[in-house]
Amino acid sequence: MAPQVTTWEDLTFLHEEFDEETGEFRHTTFAVVDEDDTAFFGKSNHPKHDITFEQLTSALAPIPDDDLFPEWMPLIVLNLIPKGLLEEAKAMEILSQHSHPNIIHYHGCRVRRGRIVGLVLDRHPNTLTDYLNNKVEIVDKEPFMQALESAIRHLHSLGWAHNDLNPGNVLVNKAGMPVLVDFGSARDRRQTGDQPGD
Repeated sequence: MAPQVTTWEDLTFLHEEFDEETGEFRHTTFAVVDEDDTAFFGKSNHPKHDITFEQLTSALAPIPDDDLFPEWMPLIVLNLIPKGLLEEAKAMEILSQHSHPNIIHYHGCRVRRGRIVGLVLDRHPNTLTDYLNNKVEIVDKEPFMQALESAIRHLHSLGWAHNDLNPGNVLVNKAGMPVLVDFGSARDRRQTGDQPGD
């Protein structure tokens, strides 16, 4: 049974999709993870401001563990979603030893039912995409870009490439500065022989 959604903070994920060319609204997707780390996903054809909490709750459907969470021991990866989470956990374990103020702070991974069910990260209110689309505040471009470039240079100095740099993978903290996230595609260039790909 899906958990009851009573506030926006109950949602683990919420995203409104817009057509890139016309700006026309397409749909809203959302997810909830309950106290047992069971994940639920939903989709609505209405924008966020038109959806009630009851509609959110009724649209939620459980996501099977096999489709989302990699096994902890032994480490068996059967498809792309668990593999991506496992790759991100490995990258975050390494990057957490070399912190940077504009790279997401990693606190470890959560294990339930013998599986990695999530990464414990600092929470920030918006992606850069949402921040700009919802006109939260005006971005001070010069210091914002300097901070983002500093994070990327830091990664490169460690021999890593992010490989998926886009506005959806840049969060905006309360100070209006960037925080780089989503390291599932990040790779150590020294092991692969790649050149920087950010």
